[in-house]
Amino acid sequence: MSDTEGLLLGALVFFGLQQLLADYGFWYLVLLAAVGIAAAPWLPRGLWGLVRDRTGLSLFPVGYVVRTK
Repeated sequence: MSDTEGLLLGALVFFGLQQLLADYGFWYLVLLAAVGIAAAPWLPRGLWGLVRDRTGLSLFPVGYVVRTK
């Protein structure tokens, strides 16, 4: 299973939150940390894990499959 999708989505979310909260000065870091801490219990596999579980979508399907005869 590839983590590329999660990294890309995380970078986009981080950039979007940074732009949205930029007017709050250094408090945007506190707010960003609060969002991360609040989301962690509900999204243990991350935001992309939630998307993949609900839709079955995989943008970069790279991985190993072990087949038995």
